[in-house]
Amino acid sequence: KNIASRAGITEPAIFRHFEGVVGLFGGLFHVFERIYQRFDEAYRAEGKGLAKLRSAIRAIVDYLAASHDFAYILIHARQVFREYPELREKIAEYNAKDQKNAMSCIEEGVKAGEIRSDVDPSTIAISLLGGIYMIAILWIETGYAFDLRQICNDRWEDVERLIAVKGSSRPRDPKEAAAAKARFAAIFAAKPARPAKRSKAEKAGAA
Repeated sequence: KNIASRAGITEPAIFRHFEGVVGLFGGLFHVFERIYQRFDEAYRAEGKGLAKLRSAIRAIVDYLAASHDFAYILIHARQVFREYPELREKIAEYNAKDQKNAMSCIEEGVKAGEIRSDVDPSTIAISLLGGIYMIAILWIETGYAFDLRQICNDRWEDVERLIAVKGSSRPRDPKEAAAAKARFAAIFAAKPARPAKRSKAEKAGAA
């Protein structure tokens, strides 16, 4: 009823397109897969090592930022599909592939002398992807109150300084660094967004 009300259609209309609740979740998962495939494609861009990793991460953040309607599902897929073991297994496979793609770029960067070799590639990959995951959660919880691309770009520049071989990354302008720090602090100060109140028409439709 809630879905029908928000979509402005009748409840039976939903089931003309989906075979029950299972079919509805199957449709949601199909969208999840399509977007995640774009994440995978982001690692197929030209280049190697650090440059390729940088390009892929920015593309992934762009896809996520452009997917407001499905951002929650992308970030909380395990919880959304928790009642469907087969789908959870596929999600685990996608997550593992995402980490493997990042690690491949990191290993290339290590061999090229761009990325530090004294830190395990898996540690860098988990820290990097986990950082984006954390920022995306805050972005969703605050009702998309900040520019996801801007914040992730700020964090990426700092991460690159941590993982890059000394002297291979450009020095950061102090004013630029202060502005980025202020932007990051602001997202933690933002209050979680409250669920939007339904209009009288929506309530009448739900009834």
